[in-house]
Amino acid sequence: MTETLFAFDKRNYRDCQSSFRGPKNQEYYLGDYSIEAGNVIDVRAERKTVGSCSIIRLRSKTRLSFRRSWSHLREDGIDVAVLWFVKRGRLSISHQRGQTVAKPGDFVVTRSMTPFTVE
Repeated sequence: MTETLFAFDKRNYRDCQSSFRGPKNQEYYLGDYSIEAGNVIDVRAERKTVGSCSIIRLRSKTRLSFRRSWSHLREDGIDVAVLWFVKRGRLSISHQRGQTVAKPGDFVVTRSMTPFTVE
């Protein structure tokens, strides 16, 4: 059974930075999360726990970004590896070594212990 972590639309997308980590700030890791304004705003994350791991399905019909900086690392030094599987659209990741763009069928790995930006 899956659990909805968050669902953002036109009514609440401006609150995404303060609520994407859940009511107790226990989900994800610290970073700057934003959703671009537009005609269609639909961003949803659902989680399923499998043993000691979580599988999170993030679906978005809206452009969004997440940035994890050195200051976020100092404040929240959790070490998590995330596998991003792209089904539709594209995922652009900027990091210390440059930029990577993943297209449908690709996957990318990010680590929470290094700064990066995802769009």
